[in-house]
Amino acid sequence: MSEPYQRKFRDEPPAPPAPPKPRRPRRRRHPLLRWLGRVTATVAAIYLAILLFPLVSRGLFGIWPDAGCARLVSETLSRELASSSRLETLTIDEQGVIGSTLSVFFGDVQRVTIYYDYHASLGIDLSEVTVAAEGNEVVLYLPPMLLLSDSLTPTETVKWDVLAGLSEKRRQKLMDDERQSRREAALETAASEEGWTRTCEVLRNLCTEWVSGLDADVSFRFAPKDEGDGPRLMAP
Repeated sequence: MSEPYQRKFRDEPPAPPAPPKPRRPRRRRHPLLRWLGRVTATVAAIYLAILLFPLVSRGLFGIWPDAGCARLVSETLSRELASSSRLETLTIDEQGVIGSTLSVFFGDVQRVTIYYDYHASLGIDLSEVTVAAEGNEVVLYLPPMLLLSDSLTPTETVKWDVLAGLSEKRRQKLMDDERQSRREAALETAASEEGWTRTCEVLRNLCTEWVSGLDADVSFRFAPKDEGDGPRLMAP
């Protein structure tokens, strides 16, 4: 490159910057159109929330069961139990024999044998059951077992006597004593593992029937309401 050309190139002033392009004026929307746009967006959001709510709620219930299904089941069961009374969960049907001998100084003067059927009904007071939701479980705390009713019915009486017949008072005393003995045995059965298992099974079936319309995937667990309480007698 020649010297004159280089000098001419260095002496040329820089080109001036291009003028800015004129900005188009912003068109303002009519207030009515802006209001219609906001209303349309709000309605669309509400409609979308209604459509997605069942899916979202099921997902939340699966992640946090206590916040949904278990709590709903617990509240439903609490209402049903509060309006209920006694529930028979265990029955006992047995046959037995009462034998008694009356003696005096010279020997036996009376021998009595009474054959009988014994029936007992045991269960719980549903109004005393308490319910709690723990995670995806519904825990039911059960009160002590009750002897709801019982009966001892004589089927045959065989007696032998020398001096006097069997009085009705003595016969009733023999039956009352035997009935009390059978009651104590029935309460022991209620307090056993067999009685507890049977009670939980019957109550689980009843609770499942009560909440069948909720479509809730929860499990039931049972625990004694008070560890110190045992089965008790309720007068028939």
